[in-house]
Amino acid sequence: MARDAVGLLGGADFVRVRECLNEDCTRLFVDLSRSANRRWCGMAECGNRHKVANYRKRRQQAAR
Repeated sequence: MARDAVGLLGGADFVRVRECLNEDCTRLFVDLSRSANRRWCGMAECGNRHKVANYRKRRQQAAR
């Protein structure tokens, strides 16, 4: 694992290392998407939580 980390930090993919935008998440990930605009470490974990929170916020505002 240490060897992989050194290879990543010293390699060309280092510019694609991102921090997850979920405030509660501490993960880093390598954004290998074509557009290089991934925001979360994983859609199943952090991305889904963010989308559900936004949905609930919109529903509460609409109910007022």
